[in-house]
Amino acid sequence: SGVKLRVMESLSRTFLPLSETEGLRECLRCGEPSSGDKCKACEFLELIKS
Repeated sequence: SGVKLRVMESLSRTFLPLSETEGLRECLRCGEPSSGDKCKACEFLELIKS
């Protein structure tokens, strides 16, 4: 119905694919989105292991 279409269009505008989001890169270790070279999860894992 029209309501479902409008909801889906709204969601697609609100939640852009990560590749289109400015300032995000891939974590060098695991490939997840990150604002730096490594994601926070990998940074925490390194901290715990050291």
